[in-house]
Formats: sequence, structure tokens, C-alpha cells
Amino acid sequence: MVFSLTEPPLFTRLRGTDRVLIAGAGGGFDVYAGLPLAVSLRQLGKQVFLANLTFSDLNQVDLDDWPHPGVASIRPDTAGSPDYFPERVLARWLASRELPSTVYAFERTGVWPLRSAYQALVKHLAVDAIVLVDGGTDILMRGDEAGLGTPEEDMTSLAAVAGIDEVERLVVCLGFGIDAYHGVCHAQVLENLAALDRDGSYLGAFSIPSRSAEAQAYLDAVAYAQAMTPLRPSIVNGQIAAALRGEFGNVGFTARTSGSELFVNPLMGLYFAVDLLALAHNVRYIDRLADTRTIMDVALAIEEYRDQSDRRPWRAIPH
Repeated sequence: MVFSLTEPPLFTRLRGTDRVLIAGAGGGFDVYAGLPLAVSLRQLGKQVFLANLTFSDLNQVDLDDWPHPGVASIRPDTAGSPDYFPERVLARWLASRELPSTVYAFERTGVWPLRSAYQALVKHLAVDAIVLVDGGTDILMRGDEAGLGTPEEDMTSLAAVAGIDEVERLVVCLGFGIDAYHGVCHAQVLENLAALDRDGSYLGAFSIPSRSAEAQAYLDAVAYAQAMTPLRPSIVNGQIAAALRGEFGNVGFTARTSGSELFVNPLMGLYFAVDLLALAHNVRYIDRLADTRTIMDVALAIEEYRDQSDRRPWRAIPH
């Protein structure tokens, strides 16, 4: 495939697709980081569906709202916790904007059941592309870095989707620098992107214009989510939103970040895009995750690999 400066390679790869599933890889509010892309793809005439690996309690979801074991259809009126339910909050925001308002929630499991749930949803929705989205960049960690951030959910999603054939599979990250709080060395993020670029799997980076319809929809959705989830607002999306408003430095927007010094900056408003299968192949321990059934199995497999392997030393970005 030939790429051009006039079109981000991510959109070139998606040009021939019609039905795209954008799914939050790491749980929490990750799917929100896919909203600017969703708005853009809808403007291009594509059907877009939203999903998220969930941290929410799904025990109250009606049995009829499970298209397959492991994945639930969340709507504005779905029963659930009044305090924390990012997928339902998003469904309500979508409904308030007269947009399709079903958000699919994947249970927080191991790779084997999550892949089964993805396969069922792909068939149910007849999608021809999956874009995993990460708020932050720790999904780009291959295992030998100084720190991995919070890899369990990201790697479960990555390994699950890597095993699904016959659909376009891509990964996008939004929020460069945010994972420093969890020990990620961002010089190694850049090193990993360079390695992917050498084999043709890095699809470049591009900014979300702050005065675009995509940015305005995202800012509105994040503000709505913060108002609806005041006790547990998204720190990741809060920083990205601040960056898209042109704020800089130690921006305070929630008591959850008190005591931490933030570094909000324009790089947080860039999408980094990579080929999903190539990214998965670069993860040193990906084969150990294939048969995991629970998220604890995933965590133990990663911990075991880390205990047995060498690590690249921390490296500062010299600028």
C-alpha cells in the first residue's frame, strides 16, 4: 500500500472499509479517546460502532442485552452502578447528540474468552475493521522496557484481536506522556515506534485540530463524563482535553491528581497509529497469553516474563 503526505496512513488503511469497530483496549474511559476518530470516520460515510473493555459491574445488565457471553450491549437506560459506568455515560451522551447510542462492553477476562467475544461481535455487527484505542501509549510496550505502565488489559485486548482474521486491525494511541505516572519511559515509546517504522508497521502521527468538529465533540463528551462521574473522572482524558484546549503544564482539573505534577502539552493531542498484528508480534511474551482465561492469568504471565528477562535501562529524552 502506497502512502502520501496528503492523507494520514491510518485513513489510507481504512479507506476500503465500511463498518468500523472502535474499541477501548485498556478499560476505564479508553473508548473516549476513540471519539475524535469515530466522528471523522462518520463524516467519511462509514458506520462506526463503539466498544470498551470494561471495569464496570455488568451484573445488572438484562440477559437479553448480551449478544454473546462476554459482551453486553449498553444503552442509555441500561441498569447498573450510578457512580461508575463509563459505557452507559457514553451511551447517554451519544443519545443526547442524536447519535447511535449503543456501546458494547467486553467483560474483563483473559485472552481466550475475550477473543471469543470479539469474534461474536464482529459477526453480529458485520464489521470489516477493528481499531483498538489506548488512552496513553503503554499498549506500545513490548515487555523489555524499564516500566510497562498498566499492561494487563491492553495486552489482553491486543492478543485477543490479533487472533481475529479477515478484518483490518489497527491500534491508535492518544495521550503521549500521560503514562509517565505509571513508570513508562517515553524515550522507549519512541524507540519502539522507530522499530515498527523500520518494518513498515508505524502509520504515523497526526494532531486533532483543536477547533475541529472532532475535537469539540470529544471535549463535550469528556466534560459530560466528568460531570456524570464526579468521584472517578478520567485523569487520562482530562489531560488530553486540557491539551486540546491549549492548556499547558500542571493543569488541575480533579482532586484525584492532587499531589502529582502534570505536564499537559500539545503532544497529548496527537494520535499515534500502528499495525495491530505487527505490534502484537513485537510483544515478547504475547504467546504466553493465548490460553489465559482471567485477567489474573494475564497479570501472572506478564510478571513471570518480567522476572525472567532483561530490561532496557531508563533513558531520558534529551531535549
